[in-house]
Amino acid sequence: MMRIGITPFYTELKSADLITSVPLHPLRFLRREYNQAEILAKTAGEELQIPYENLLLRTRYNLTQTRKNAKKRRKTTAGLFAIRKTRRPNITGKTIIIVDDVCTTSATISECAKVLYSAGAKRVIVLCLART
Repeated sequence: MMRIGITPFYTELKSADLITSVPLHPLRFLRREYNQAEILAKTAGEELQIPYENLLLRTRYNLTQTRKNAKKRRKTTAGLFAIRKTRRPNITGKTIIIVDDVCTTSATISECAKVLYSAGAKRVIVLCLART
C-alpha cells in the first residue's frame, strides 16, 4: 500500500526485525486492564508484518510522570526497565521498533532504548502515537 508523505519512513519501519512496547507495571496493568502501547505495537506489527515480542519489564512501580519536568522524569526512569528473563529472544544485531503512546520528554522511551542496546540490539526505532 502506497502511503503518500510517509513512504520512506514506512520502508524504514518494514526493515525492523521485531516490534515491542513500553511495558506497564503489573499493578497499573491490573487497575487499567490493558496497555495502550502494547495494543498500538501489536497493531503496527500486524500492519508491518513484523513479529511482536514482549521484551521489556518494569523493575519497580513509579507514579505518573504527567506533572514532572524533564530532569525529574529522567531521574524517575533511570533503571526502570529490564529485558524479560522468560522467553528471552536473541536480539543481538537486530533492529527493534519500540512503541509508546505518548512522548513528552523522551525519558521513558530513551531508558527503554538503552536497555535494548545493552542487550545487543543493533538499532532501535521509536514510534509514538502522540508528542506533547
